[in-house]
Amino acid sequence: MPTLALANGLWIGEIPDELQDLTYAEQLLIARVRHNRCIVKVSSGMSKMRANAISFSNPMPKIYNVLPPPVEEMDEVLAFIYTGPCKPTKADFKRTPLLVRRLKVSKALHWLKLNHVDYYDCEISARNLASYPEEGPPVVVDHHPSSLNKNPESTSVHDMEEEDGTTEGSCPFIVYGLTGEEFSTKTMKTIKAIALQHLTSEGKILAIGHAETPESIYSNPQLFPSMLPWLFPYGLGGIQCRKNKINHSVWPPPLHFRPSGI
Repeated sequence: MPTLALANGLWIGEIPDELQDLTYAEQLLIARVRHNRCIVKVSSGMSKMRANAISFSNPMPKIYNVLPPPVEEMDEVLAFIYTGPCKPTKADFKRTPLLVRRLKVSKALHWLKLNHVDYYDCEISARNLASYPEEGPPVVVDHHPSSLNKNPESTSVHDMEEEDGTTEGSCPFIVYGLTGEEFSTKTMKTIKAIALQHLTSEGKILAIGHAETPESIYSNPQLFPSMLPWLFPYGLGGIQCRKNKINHSVWPPPLHFRPSGI
């Protein structure tokens, strides 16, 4: 069997037009596996704009059988903070990663249902789709007036630009991830002691429920194709899905076997 054959589970396929140029928010709406929640900050100066996001991993990934999720649910996983001298306009929203185009989301979901192996039983909700804007952010925008889009704490002494970002086109977008690495080296007994101390001192609590059978991130070849369908348009080529051992002299596969981003 050829190493990169479809039967070997390594065929990814070309990315169709329906899954290209999706914004960050649109990607959240079409993914069957919700694996994080994030706060996006768009900073606008007098002429330039830039954006970044802080992404927090979910303790338990959520699996969706109905897409897109209800618009009310987006407030639980996505926050949008806009800083600038004026409130954002429609033209500003079109440049941000929080733009949602209802028709673009609909076309992407219908394509995935017909072509992606994990979307055949996924229900596309016309009611949920109709609750999203035709073009605009899916959540409430929190505006904080500001005349600059620079962070003084992170600005180099050699940075002489008055503003960061770009004046036209999509604004630069950086995603930062946070995990609980400070607990990775502690024993379970130590973690329980920390939790008990937090509870007895009347610390705040966030309770998160999960399904009866948790979604595993190990030995789960379909996790990434369901989590990132714009990179695995047919649901194939996920991690650990190969039937034959990979010859490292031919892996990773040539670029024409892989979509951009892998």
